[in-house]
This record gives sequence, C-alpha cells and structure tokens, in this order.
Amino acid sequence: MSLALGRSKEVARGEADACDEAPGGLRWFRSCSLPGPRSRGAAELASLVEFASRSNRVCPKPVYWSRLYAMLLAGSADRSKSRIPPPPPIHGTEWAITSSVMKQMWLRDHLEWAERACMLGLASSFLREMPEGDWFVD
Repeated sequence: MSLALGRSKEVARGEADACDEAPGGLRWFRSCSLPGPRSRGAAELASLVEFASRSNRVCPKPVYWSRLYAMLLAGSADRSKSRIPPPPPIHGTEWAITSSVMKQMWLRDHLEWAERACMLGLASSFLREMPEGDWFVD
C-alpha cells in the first residue's frame, strides 16, 4: 500500500517518506520516524496543532471528526504493529458537556496518535482541506 520515496538523507536519519492511498483514492504524503532525536514528524505535529487552533478553531464538528477518525483507523488497520487507537471522537451528549479546551486536547491526542502511527499526513490533508464552516469555533 505504500511506496517509499527519496532514499537519501531521510533514510540515513531513520526517516522515510511515503505516499499512501486511502479508501476512495485520496492520496497523501506521510512521514514516519524511527525512535531517535526530535523528528520532522514532531515539527509537522506542532504545525498541524497550531493550524487546528487558528482563528478560534477548537476541533472539527462531530460528523467531520468522525470521518477523520474512521479514515485513520482504516489506514492503520493494515499496519504490521498493533496500535491501540485513541478513544473515539466526542459526540452526542458528551459534546454538549465537554469544554472547548477538553475538545482541543482530545483532538491533539488523536493527532499525536496519528503521528505515532505514521498517519499524520492523512490527518493534515483532511484538516487543512476542510472548509472553515466544518470547524467548531469558540
């Protein structure tokens, strides 16, 4: 399912770039780092968390957050190492009683999991392409 690209400095540092195809033909680039010094993945995670909180954004609205979560789970299902996924996104009655800060923290947990599962590129593409009206804002 993945195709390795660019076997130069990244490979020497223990990092690999790949291009994956998600269900429905959506293509994205991801970075995956092996354990070691602060990785490019950590910088990408920080950038995505900053993007997700710009303009008073809190998190995707429940239906879009559920779509992102389902895509991440589907993409990680074929990975050789078993990973325990984060809890599902907040919805239903939980949505009404959960503070904006907790929703942001919950989303960050999902993004951190996506980074560890080498799925941050998928999450980034999905969130950065979401129309502004699909975000819950504070």
